[in-house]
Amino acid sequence: MGALTIPERFRAGIIAVGKLEAPAYEQLVGALEAADRCDSAQKLASKIAHSTAAIPGKDRQKIIASLASMYQVRQNAEVPPEVFAEDVWDALLEEVPEQAKTLKQGLLRERIARLIPMRALDLASSRISDVRREYDRSFCGVRIFTDLRTAFGKNPDEASLDTVIVYSCQIGYDDGMGKHHEVYLSMDAEDLESFAHAINEAQEQTKSLEKLLEKGRIRLHK
Repeated sequence: MGALTIPERFRAGIIAVGKLEAPAYEQLVGALEAADRCDSAQKLASKIAHSTAAIPGKDRQKIIASLASMYQVRQNAEVPPEVFAEDVWDALLEEVPEQAKTLKQGLLRERIARLIPMRALDLASSRISDVRREYDRSFCGVRIFTDLRTAFGKNPDEASLDTVIVYSCQIGYDDGMGKHHEVYLSMDAEDLESFAHAINEAQEQTKSLEKLLEKGRIRLHK
């Protein structure tokens, strides 16, 4: 596979795997081997909490979320666990070198290679996220700034009362490699109304689809 990029939200979980004490790591291995499949990282982390008492609660869900994400990426890439673990290490060195240097390379690679094939990590939420990431750009957030702008004449020394309200729409998105970007769009009041109308229309369409799926007993993930 090509160069691997680790989304920022998953780095802490990977690093936590490398820092686990041996007894805590073995608890994690045993718990995942015995666990049934769950819908989400949160549910899986909760299910194995009693059998992974040596892992701090704040780290457990981060670890599961990171491992589940890697499970899906490796499955799609169709590479051996050992090769994928090496790619993970190379990505950490590139993206967070100072934190990577606090870890033992061989130990982290060995642990990742052992953990990521486990079937308990095949989470419905990760598969859904994987489908969503098939698009080139994934929405992250939006902010709209409202400004009052003055339209000056040719002579800037002359006072002007010609003003206009301008909206600046900031849209954040992640690309296919997990990198964050932002784009700014200027809008006027009419554009703002069009934007709101499109959102309302999409919400109404969603309600209609939900009713159809409910009749067909198809589970919808949001």
